[in-house]
Amino acid sequence: MPMLRLEGKIDGDRHIKTFIMKNLHSYISVLALILAILFSGCKTQDTSSFPNTISLKGKLLSIGDKIGQVHSLEAVDDYLIFTDYQEESQYTILKPDLSYCFYFGRKGQGPREMPQSSGVKMIRNGHLILSDGYRLYRHSLDSLYHSIDHPIPSPKSDKIDTHVWVSDLTDSLFIATGTFPNGKRFKIFDNKGTPLAYIGDYPLDEKIDLPFYVIGSAYVSMMTSHPTSNRFAVGTNYGGMLDVMEWNASDYTLNRIGGVCEFKPQVSSKSYQGTPNFVPNEKTRWGYLNMDSDANYIYALYSGRFQIKGTRYWWGNTIHVFDWNGTPVCQIKLDKDVRDIAVMKNKLYALYEDADIGYEIMEYVLPDNWTKK
Repeated sequence: MPMLRLEGKIDGDRHIKTFIMKNLHSYISVLALILAILFSGCKTQDTSSFPNTISLKGKLLSIGDKIGQVHSLEAVDDYLIFTDYQEESQYTILKPDLSYCFYFGRKGQGPREMPQSSGVKMIRNGHLILSDGYRLYRHSLDSLYHSIDHPIPSPKSDKIDTHVWVSDLTDSLFIATGTFPNGKRFKIFDNKGTPLAYIGDYPLDEKIDLPFYVIGSAYVSMMTSHPTSNRFAVGTNYGGMLDVMEWNASDYTLNRIGGVCEFKPQVSSKSYQGTPNFVPNEKTRWGYLNMDSDANYIYALYSGRFQIKGTRYWWGNTIHVFDWNGTPVCQIKLDKDVRDIAVMKNKLYALYEDADIGYEIMEYVLPDNWTKK
């Protein structure tokens, strides 16, 4: 009997080993998938991720005769600031009630002129900071409120990188997304344009043998910074990804605090004159279009649409709201497709375009306790 028990045990062990070996590949695949999800910080997000959804009906401000070809907008104090390509200027500042309107950012190569605008705007300690992609221009908000256009340009950096988006970390430190030769996702530089560090890796599931600029273009992102802490949020255009990051001022390292990932960019290339390039196509799905924030929340305009010809895939009517831990708080449904948003106290302003009237601004009022179920 002991011998029979031993043979039974040995035979059982053989069956177990055979079963394990036959299914080892499946175990490894599942484990690899779990690890990829954990370390990429990409977890599934859908509508149910947001505990609350509200619908808002907006009011058309009818300011189209004051603005030209608007690219983006920002809200500060009681004013709206537009990247607005007029005949001689590139920016417009006005009050929503139209009691004040001033055009600034004169085009040109002179000492107080800007050759071009990248549409990037930052507000920090009473100053508006603009970028032309190579240097920063600092305006006193008080001077703009009094129709004075006297920008102070920073020195032009010798290090030429392609900046897609710039956000402020402190009064003298800035962070940019772009396409950087060392393949990093972010660049930190000072107010003279001097690069201090290139940090952060793209959350790829596997190594991709493509040039840095192809990967950087696929992961093109915009950012918004917390007004007082070391945290910033980054949202991806061609992916449903939003990450809240915290940077360490002593060594410029990054720590991902939280966020969501519904889908990642489809990284592929198409040869143009023998050079690989990232070219969006009908399989490309658009994610986050623009962002704004305040001390409590991140507001991210979301598309989720595929790049199908004849559709408004670069517009959206859904705003995802997160706290500064990257936790979904609320989903806001707008009654119009919009391209950019700005937050001013309890109001949302959105860039809207009508086929008949051109560019306009929609105003939405956030109800009391709008983050509650």
